[in-house]
Amino acid sequence: MVSIFSPKATRARSADWVELSVLIENRPMTNGRIVSAQRILIENGDEGEILEQDDLDEAVGIDYDNDVQMADNSAEERCQIILEELESRSHALGDMYPFEIVKRYGGWSLQRREGELRHIVAAQKSYLACLLMTCARTELLEFDRNSDLVQRIGNAFQALAFVNAAELVGGEAYWMGSPRPDKSTMLDAISRLSKKMGLGTPHDTRPPGISSANAVKDGGVDIVAWRTFRDGRPSGIVLYGQVASGEDWRSKSIQGNIGDFKTYFKDLPAERPLLAMFMPRVANDHVREDSVYSYEDSVNAEITKHDGELGLIVDRLRLTELTVNSADRQVTRTEKSDIAFAQLWSGHSEQ
Repeated sequence: MVSIFSPKATRARSADWVELSVLIENRPMTNGRIVSAQRILIENGDEGEILEQDDLDEAVGIDYDNDVQMADNSAEERCQIILEELESRSHALGDMYPFEIVKRYGGWSLQRREGELRHIVAAQKSYLACLLMTCARTELLEFDRNSDLVQRIGNAFQALAFVNAAELVGGEAYWMGSPRPDKSTMLDAISRLSKKMGLGTPHDTRPPGISSANAVKDGGVDIVAWRTFRDGRPSGIVLYGQVASGEDWRSKSIQGNIGDFKTYFKDLPAERPLLAMFMPRVANDHVREDSVYSYEDSVNAEITKHDGELGLIVDRLRLTELTVNSADRQVTRTEKSDIAFAQLWSGHSEQ
């Protein structure tokens, strides 16, 4: 079940709602139906109520009183803003974008686009998996909150971020986030990581200042990615990444959370590692229109502001692009995309 987006929602979340509706209902979403969604909220005075698609269809073409007709102008303007956001995503991703905007007779609609090439299909499934994760977290997608879907969201996104972190640096990656697939302690994980990287010297025993309770966690780092060179010398490319699938991503500063991770090394793998934040939502998720500055200027200013603390922002669009980039990783990326999408889709279908 899909919830109607609030008129106060950002343009990014409103666009997510349109995409989600197309995916769930398996039919196009027209600009007229989007305006109707706003009309329902105007009439009922409610936000976030459950959307029945039949009710939405019936609302198209209904005559409203003058007050609602005036408000309807605002809904039309909102619809245009949503179109701009969808066009921005489509322009950024091209064939990797799993939706298509169709314009005719003065109106427009959004419909599914199915890729044919294997790497395009993988990219589209990565996008759709991230969309489902985001909508579940922002409550646009209704499901039983007591189910294990929230945990599955975290695990599925960790898998996508893990694969694409390696792509980001053109090298390899290690799943550091707790709990690790191999159930290893932090000390064992650090030892394995150092051997794989050929960089850094880990402590042989739990370092001072780290309690036994924290010895099995991740030290504030979810993913480590690196690229070394044939000369076998130090000073490779090292990236520490944090994964955030929830609403609190702006407060998850990796810069201030990697202290424990560093203490596990006698000699660090890199003195100045790259930092990154991986998230299934789009980077402009929370950005609103500004009466003085253009929307693009506002988005760029927000991303620049967060760059210092969160590192490189790897959002849904960038993850999708990374998924398709390198031919030699096609099979692995496609498998991970399939797994993530299948897990989340089955979780929705079970509700």
